[in-house]
Amino acid sequence: MSTLVKLSHFGLILYAGWYYYTMWEANENRKLELNDQMAIQRSSIKENQKKLEKIKAFKDKLEEAKERVEKVAQEVEALQRKLPETISDTENNQLFINISRDIKFRDTKLSPGPEATVDFYVSKKYNVKASGTFIQILIFFEKIGELERIFNISTVKITRASGRRGRFQVIDCEFEIEAYRFNPMFKENRGIDDLVTAEESDQDNGGTEKGKGKRRKKE
Repeated sequence: MSTLVKLSHFGLILYAGWYYYTMWEANENRKLELNDQMAIQRSSIKENQKKLEKIKAFKDKLEEAKERVEKVAQEVEALQRKLPETISDTENNQLFINISRDIKFRDTKLSPGPEATVDFYVSKKYNVKASGTFIQILIFFEKIGELERIFNISTVKITRASGRRGRFQVIDCEFEIEAYRFNPMFKENRGIDDLVTAEESDQDNGGTEKGKGKRRKKE
């Protein structure tokens, strides 16, 4: 009988030892899981802190960028307002003909082309053909440059005139005079909203890619 009692006591001791060991092992595993979770949370906190720092730096520079962009936009709009509202073929033809007569250009011919819209302005080219000396051509270009309105001269072609003799060499000249007018449909885009949207999109995409990477690593 005493032997059975001793064995039962020994069995209870073994059972208690096994029970407390399993409890200890379960607690240790739980601690490991919590430590892993805490490490992941710490990493996430660091990444979010970096994002917040980038956002703060971006916002700090945003106001300065807005001022610079607004200044440039105002300069473009100021230049836009200096252009006339219309391009008059009658006025421009008469203007060019008067200059040609003043410098004694010969056989001056003008051909207006169609209008073309380019951002904040609309342009129109006039094809000019005339005959004269090099000096007369240079004077004509100079007088065009002295006008209050903005004109541009391009595509200059010069050939020696045949069958004409004199003290100075006469040449045939063909060039284009481009006139401009105000484009009322144009509004200078500040681009700030697009800049903010792009920055937010980059941050969202960056966070998504990092999240995917973590899930793959965990799997």
